[in-house]
Amino acid sequence: MASTNAAPFEGPEKKLKVTFAADAPSLRTLPRAAWDAVLGAAGASIVSAAGDARWDAYVLSESSLFVSDHSATLITCGQTRLVEAVQPLLALCPAAALSQLLYARKSEHFPAHQATRFDDDAALLERALGARVQAGRLRLGQGAHFVDLFHAAAPGVGRRPDMTLEVLMHGPDPVACAAFAREQAPAAHAHVSAVGPGFALHEHYFAPQGYSVNGLRDGAYLTLHVTPEPEGSYVSFELQGPLGGTLPVDAVRAVAQLAALFTPRSMEVLAYQPLPPEASAPTAASVARAGTPRAAAPQELGADVPGYAVVARETHVAADYQLVFTQLRPSTAP
Repeated sequence: MASTNAAPFEGPEKKLKVTFAADAPSLRTLPRAAWDAVLGAAGASIVSAAGDARWDAYVLSESSLFVSDHSATLITCGQTRLVEAVQPLLALCPAAALSQLLYARKSEHFPAHQATRFDDDAALLERALGARVQAGRLRLGQGAHFVDLFHAAAPGVGRRPDMTLEVLMHGPDPVACAAFAREQAPAAHAHVSAVGPGFALHEHYFAPQGYSVNGLRDGAYLTLHVTPEPEGSYVSFELQGPLGGTLPVDAVRAVAQLAALFTPRSMEVLAYQPLPPEASAPTAASVARAGTPRAAAPQELGADVPGYAVVARETHVAADYQLVFTQLRPSTAP
């Protein structure tokens, strides 16, 4: 996770999450070569591996991969071509077993160095998935930092959605990022353990700089990636809870801890909650901007972060999730 002479390193990630029906063959029984092929298509490779009763977790040359029996989440940064991993990933299970797919691109700092644009990727996904899914596109956020999201769900395929929290931080404090250098390993470990107590952590320090960690606990995972580039510094955090359960840590507290630690110049919080069975179709969407008077629901993480003000909040339906997106900037009031 280091820059080259050709271009600075791109920290903001692309993310692909594919879920298959519960009666599909288990992804965890596939050989390592199958995942090497999927990752190779995207331009990434496995650095280290760990696992527990629910997850196989991999630190990658460019971020992370998490595999459960019926879902795979790939997170890649740099100049990876994550969309090219879709076809080999879908080929791992029967076509009729596809339940839902989410594909996101965070706003890049150096978009001219990317091989494709989000619209190119979304068009490719629409062609690959065809009429078997209900699909849609969203742009979350306003200004320089946003998230483009493609979402698709297959009608009539059983679903078991989970809960996911993402925190995206642009312009983090360089001093805070320095604590995640190899020579500061005990400090880095302590910081992550404070945010995710009880997680078994598997860390990797990149040369000359950059840090990734995966953590597993009680059917949940967390991952943190630190890109301390002089240009385009960036930190991301993700926490996914167990199926049918709740997040194993206080997520509101975790967001506040991350903000206090990294003091980023911009922060985006995404909270994915399972929809109730009677919820709207996957293509339905509603948006509520910051300033709209309404009571904050529990899932609206990021609504009250010390030292930060909400500049936008949106609520959408994406596949089988209610997605709450909150955009924050440092408070200007004393």
